[in-house]
Amino acid sequence: TLPDSIELSLREWDEAYESMLVHSTNLTIERIVTYDGSKDYDVYVSQDGVEQMLRIDNYLDPYIDPSFFEVGRVINAYGNLGQFVDQYQLMIRSIEDIEYVS
Repeated sequence: TLPDSIELSLREWDEAYESMLVHSTNLTIERIVTYDGSKDYDVYVSQDGVEQMLRIDNYLDPYIDPSFFEVGRVINAYGNLGQFVDQYQLMIRSIEDIEYVS
């Protein structure tokens, strides 16, 4: 059994929660960034003036196509908090980690 996720605002994403299962609510999808030659991509979300990244890796089964995400819509997101270089990111584990609010 997995532990319950910890609710964090985007402002609270930091080293203290790295690798933990967290969730953030009422995130506005700002943009989707894809990379040539790769099925990996990033979804940038904002909340109260703070922007962070959701990471979608190509190994997800089933894979989440970038078209699933709609710029301007509001979501709740669950996943493990990670870090790449100097950017915190929420590592999405499956499509069930994304909940459309509006």
